Amino acid sequence: MGLSNYLRQDEITQLDQAFEISLQHDSALVFWTGISPSLAKEWARRNDLKTLTMAMGSLYADNSDGSLRSQKSPKAWSKYMKGASWVFAQQACHDRRAIVLTNAPPNIYSTREHSSYREIEEPILTGFEANRHATQIDYVHPTVPGAACFCYQIWPDNRSSEWYGFLECIAIKGIVKKIVQRIKLRRSERLKELENVTPPHNESEKSISLTTAYRDKTQEAAQETKGAKRCKAEREQQAARDKKAAKQLKVEREQKAARDKKTAKQLKVEREQQAAQDKDTAKLLKVKSEQQAARDKKMAKLLKVKREQQAARDKKMVKQLKVEREQQAARDKKMAIRLKVEREQQQLAWEKKAK
Repeated sequence: MGLSNYLRQDEITQLDQAFEISLQHDSALVFWTGISPSLAKEWARRNDLKTLTMAMGSLYADNSDGSLRSQKSPKAWSKYMKGASWVFAQQACHDRRAIVLTNAPPNIYSTREHSSYREIEEPILTGFEANRHATQIDYVHPTVPGAACFCYQIWPDNRSSEWYGFLECIAIKGIVKKIVQRIKLRRSERLKELENVTPPHNESEKSISLTTAYRDKTQEAAQETKGAKRCKAEREQQAARDKKAAKQLKVEREQKAARDKKTAKQLKVEREQQAAQDKDTAKLLKVKSEQQAARDKKMAKLLKVKREQQAARDKKMVKQLKVEREQQAARDKKMAIRLKVEREQQQLAWEKKAK
């Protein structure tokens, strides 16, 4: 389906004009899927960005009598908003970044059957229309506690490993926090125990107690430091693995791009060769058709000459037959006259003899 299936041309022009005004200073646009619209709007407002409805301004907010929204049925308004999503996504393809607010993986997309983001906005953002696309697409998962400010790229480079690294940091932070809380609790309990025990009889026993407490605290601090170092080492190892995987993916993409380029070049050569063959074939067919036309013309001319010669012969024959008929008629007339004269002479002879 195209944009014309959702909006009239005047509605498209109206939206384009509204977006050009409201988004003239925005380098990033906010999209969302699978979360509440109010959460998406609140996140965009806190980060000084705009969602579709915020960018539409009065075209969306004005519900008074005579407004565009009041003139449409719920079904027609839903269709209009899908068209507005299409135009909004086109705006992101004008050298802008798209920030998509979603639930955490793997439940990225909305569970609705016809999601505007999945069916309309995402294909446009990734170059569905004439190779125009957003500069990049970033994911943010505001429903995860502590993750509303973390953003990572998902297209054209898939850096989802950064999200899992961030999750590990959150988890490690929570573990360290619990460890610290337990240490503090144990310290508090130990101090209470020291306060409740019988006071030491001399300064030596008091010193021993303080030394023991200090040693315990030092050991706990050392364990905490060791755990933090281990966590840091694990994060660095994971980062190294992610970097290696990203490098490998980059190499694979470059190799694939090289193969695609080679294939495209080969296809271009094959198409040029085929075009040259088709041109030669067409030229040969043209020559053959011209030769056949020349032969046909020569044959037609020859047939015309033969017909003219035959007509001349037929005319000569007719004329000759006419002359022969006229001569025969003259002979027949002469013969008839002679026979008439002979009959008359014979009649005269009979009459004379009868006398």
